[in-house]
Parts: sequence; structure tokens; C-alpha cells
Amino acid sequence: MEISKEDILRLLKQVCPSVELPSEIDFRINNNTLYLNVGGKGVIENMQCDGAAFEGWAICIKAAVPEICNAVMSWGKPRYSKTTKIEERQRKHYNRFLMRVVSFLDNYSWFSIDSSHDKDVNSVRELLESRCLLINYPQSESKSIVDKNKKREAFLEREKVKTLREHVPLTDHQLPVGLFVNEVKVSNTFTPRGASQIDIWQVEDNTLRVFELKATKNEKVGIISELMFYANTMYYLKEGVIQYPDTIRNAKNFCHIKDLWKVIEDHLIFKIDAIFMTEKLHTLFEAREKEILKILNNNKYLIRYQIERT
Repeated sequence: MEISKEDILRLLKQVCPSVELPSEIDFRINNNTLYLNVGGKGVIENMQCDGAAFEGWAICIKAAVPEICNAVMSWGKPRYSKTTKIEERQRKHYNRFLMRVVSFLDNYSWFSIDSSHDKDVNSVRELLESRCLLINYPQSESKSIVDKNKKREAFLEREKVKTLREHVPLTDHQLPVGLFVNEVKVSNTFTPRGASQIDIWQVEDNTLRVFELKATKNEKVGIISELMFYANTMYYLKEGVIQYPDTIRNAKNFCHIKDLWKVIEDHLIFKIDAIFMTEKLHTLFEAREKEILKILNNNKYLIRYQIERT
């Protein structure tokens, strides 16, 4: 028996009465398999948006409906803008979407995609296998003081870094994760850069931790997709699948980047922890917290996900 999107929503509301499903993603369940179809707008949006966060929704729905054994995803053709500058940004979001699909496929055996998308996904796999993707690094120190009222999350980041450094000295924030093909320059940009940064990171012993920080009233399912992308990117960096460019050897140690590069270069990172740092999660995440963490932590990259309340 097939269960429609409307009926899935009714099931979810039994778990979490206030939940709503994104209009950009269609859902249905058939023979204990969840089918997701992301619209052409969702594949080019920021991954934290509800209509783009396919990983978050797949995991949350699977956790809330125990009968689901598998998930299969398809997606529409990207609906690019006719404005050149906007289209360029959207193409980078689509490239990152494909990166996320690849890592989700690699990490979770219960997830698959419609074969019509194999060509796009395999093109990203080939890039990863060729090891030609480079990651950018800080070019300056971040501002030490920000306006608490205007930039609440930026203020919280700095406060948390101060606290975390008391126990783990190698702690910093705003770690860039923009990816480039062959050379770190604007014309070679593959995924979004600039604002694409890990909120907080630290290295303790042989563990690299990445934190996704959210202030109160920023409670989206997309926090799952964001943290997964950042953690998987760090996994690829640890494994040498993506690399820092050679120019980092002569770079300044802004935001402790040379310290991080050195431990990665010396293969001293054995584990990656990924931490949701927030006061309140999305209501569906809150309602199925244990089940969602169990699903997340059953991944092939052995990344350990956890929650830390602010």
C-alpha cells in the first residue's frame, strides 16, 4: 500500500504535532521504502534550507516511521536563474548537492538514488577519485568582537571558542570548506566558498571535532545536512581525497590553520566527531533524538555525531 505525502505528514504529526513538510520535496512510502523527489529549486538552494536538506528529512522520517527500511531519492532538473551571477552561485550549490549525495550513498546502505542520476553523481565521484579537489583556508584573522544584538550566532561562536580553549587549546572557528578544481582561484570554484565555513573546530589528541552552532529560533532540519557535509568534508581531507593547496606551506597561521594542516599532513587524525551545538533542535529532531543519532552514527566513515546543548 502506498502512503502519500499528506498521509506521511499525518503520521509525523502523531509524533510531533507542529511539524510541516517542505513544499520543494515530495515524499511517499511504498513497500516500506521512502521515496523522495527534490524539486529543481531545492537542488540549487543552500543546504540548510528545508527544501534542500534531503539528508535531514530522510533520516528524521526514517526515525519517526520505524517501518521504513530503505530510501530512494530522485530530483528535478536544476532551475537555474537567467542572471549570470546568480546562475554561477546556483551551479556551485548543485555541485555541493551532488557531493552530499555521494557521501550519503557511501555512508548509508539503506539509501539509494534513481539510476537516471548516475551520470551526474559519477562525475563527482571521478573528481574525488582523481584527488584534484582543493580546499581553501583563512586569509586573515576573524574579528575578535562582534555586536551581540546584530550577529547573535557570531557572538556565541566567539564565546564558545573561549570556553572550549580552556580545555582544548587547539580550538578555533570559521574554518573555510570551499572546494576548487586543480587550483584555488575564483574561476575554478566548485562548491560555495566565502560563507561556507565550519562554525567551530578543535583537535584533541587524535580527534578532530566540528561543531555546527545554531542560535535560538534557528531550528531547521537542515542542521543535519550542514553538519554532515562539514564532517564528511573533513573526512575526505583526513583521508587525502581532498587536500590543501601547496601555498599553505608558506601561509600565515591565521585561525590556527597551519596547526590543523600540520596534524592532517602528519596523519595524526584518527577520528572525527560532529557536534550539534544548539539550545533547541527542530521539533521532529527533538521528538526522535535517540533514534536519529543512532541512524546518523551507523555510518561507514565512522564519524560520531552527538548533541551539545548551549
